[in-house]
Amino acid sequence: MAMKYYMGVDVGTSSVRVGLFDQNGILMEQKTEEITVFNFKQDYYEQSSSEIIEKINQCINFILDKCPVGENVLSIGFDATCSLVILDKNYQPLSVSDSEDPNINIIMWMDHRAIEQAEFINSTNYEALKNVGGSISPEMDPPKILWLKQNKKSSFQNASHFFSLPDFLVWKFSGKSVRSVCSVTCKWLFKSKENKWDVNFWQTIDLDELTHDNFARIGSKIEKPLKYCDTKILDSVSKALGLNPETKIGVSMIDAHAGGVGGICLTYGYLNHLKESKVNVEEILVLVSGTSSCFMATSKEPKFIKGIWGPYFEAMVPNMWLNEGGQSASGKLLDHVITTHPSYSQLKADLGDNNSVYNYLNDYLKRLAEEKKLKNLTYLTKDVHVYPDFHGNRSPLADPIMKGQIIGLGLDTSLQDLAIKYLATVQALAYQTRHIIEEMNSQGIDIKIISLIGGLIQNSLYTRTVCDVCNVPVLFQNGLNSSIILGAALLGAASCDFFREKSFEQLISDFGIKNQNAMNCSFLRPDLNTKMYHQTKYEIYKLMLNNQIIFRSMMKNF
Repeated sequence: MAMKYYMGVDVGTSSVRVGLFDQNGILMEQKTEEITVFNFKQDYYEQSSSEIIEKINQCINFILDKCPVGENVLSIGFDATCSLVILDKNYQPLSVSDSEDPNINIIMWMDHRAIEQAEFINSTNYEALKNVGGSISPEMDPPKILWLKQNKKSSFQNASHFFSLPDFLVWKFSGKSVRSVCSVTCKWLFKSKENKWDVNFWQTIDLDELTHDNFARIGSKIEKPLKYCDTKILDSVSKALGLNPETKIGVSMIDAHAGGVGGICLTYGYLNHLKESKVNVEEILVLVSGTSSCFMATSKEPKFIKGIWGPYFEAMVPNMWLNEGGQSASGKLLDHVITTHPSYSQLKADLGDNNSVYNYLNDYLKRLAEEKKLKNLTYLTKDVHVYPDFHGNRSPLADPIMKGQIIGLGLDTSLQDLAIKYLATVQALAYQTRHIIEEMNSQGIDIKIISLIGGLIQNSLYTRTVCDVCNVPVLFQNGLNSSIILGAALLGAASCDFFREKSFEQLISDFGIKNQNAMNCSFLRPDLNTKMYHQTKYEIYKLMLNNQIIFRSMMKNF
């Protein structure tokens, strides 16, 4: 019998990635293409849906040229950032940009133009806000659509279709306007447990128009991910890409949530081969760390946690509730600290073409610690402290106007100063990670392992620091970073006849236990030698947080 294949498509902040997996969950081939991020104004981030589709097609063509198995691809699953896509009644793009270019029709997830609209929504104290940690974020869709209504009236009035980007991709490849419970519950306040939109919410926030015609503009048909469905690829698309016309298209997920599924799958696969005790799904925190960071924790009962999004029913794992924490800038913050430093040009010159910036700085810090006769490079930041909310706080404060802070500034502009600030920023992200985990655990979630996925798994300093600061074992893939596209592939696989009668646990076990990729992982345990140092720095982090709130209050009348 011929090998069967599943394809996963992941659209991240700045790139498209497509992976081809065999029936045992092994990644056979992958391809990445960069996509444009338009940043014409501060806090405004925009993209083009046409460019994204073009890059996805390029990736699929590349993969099928190298692995000509298109007739044996059973399914495609899609994930993407929770960005907002605007189309007119003919499904043509509408501009969201001051440029008035209709091809720039996506307000990205990290766009903060709608802070005023988010504040208005939060001022209503609407009951549903308890499902987003007590306050809605400007990164979510209702404030963004309200911003369009108030600031780009023509685009709002002509928009017949508001899609979350993952659902747009499903429509583009299948012709079916199916919205995922994942996207509409987590970012649009859909009531997934009751399986209905909240009419009163949209009326309360002055978007009554969206309730008309059974919510046609934002989604009349809502489906659960990781469940069997009969959606197939469009004939025109299958012919153009050389795919089987019977290829299934799964219900989509937000990229972090697909990563959550992939991370759980690889964790199951890895721990299956260890002699130590196994963990349950609800004891795994999937930490998706790339440009931003998302913290995905599941539970059998709903947990309402201030400053943490959720609980969302079946938004990631069937029959379970999801709580989601986040950092709006993690990898992006590290890049900002590095590239804006006066010694960045020297770093680039020293780096050459044979190393990554992170590897170079990590090695530099090791040498510096040896020169200073320190037991651990961690101690290099004794006099430098960073608070990481340079792009607002998503969790656990849900405060988009929080700012970053650095204590310990001097006139030094050397490469050593850059490296120490970079280290202090890595630590700050880890302290906030601990803060978020503590808030989750305080409400009955019990995290016993962190499954770390995303681009920052390639930064050994970051992975080690998260493990030591949080005092929790950390699991991550070595080199290969396939968790998110694996999660996307599983979304498609769940739609296939073979998995029709199987539970979520059986699905991830099938792909995880047989999966050789799951064995190519690192499993870190906390280094207790730095525990007291990190505890002291964590207390300073908390003081910096509280002092900023005090300072803001002192200045509020000016």
